[in-house]
Amino acid sequence: MPINADMQCVYACIGSMGVLSGILGFRMSMFRLAGSPGESDPESDLNRWYLANQLHAEWAPVGVGLGLALVAKGTAAKCACARNCIAIFATARWAFVLAQLFCPKIATMAPAMMSMYASTFAMGGMLLIPA
Repeated sequence: MPINADMQCVYACIGSMGVLSGILGFRMSMFRLAGSPGESDPESDLNRWYLANQLHAEWAPVGVGLGLALVAKGTAAKCACARNCIAIFATARWAFVLAQLFCPKIATMAPAMMSMYASTFAMGGMLLIPA
């Protein structure tokens, strides 16, 4: 049976990027309120959360923008590949952040980034195809 995300999944994936942004931003604010403990230690919790937050803040708007553009264009409603790319993008972002925060020694971040890059290129390409 092929994987086939539906539109509810698309909206949940796009919304989950906002939830993840909120979680990361809130945690960074808590670190700042606590005086940024461990700022000079590259292995500190602060620096792991900072890196996860920074990389998420770079890429989430790209994926959300492309996903919303595919929804607005109508491609997401008509094309399972578009819906799946949106779902892969969101899943890859969550996997990357969770790997960065909780198991940085396990080689999960590179596959998550490669999946995210592939889905980003695919979504961008789908926007170039006439409706």
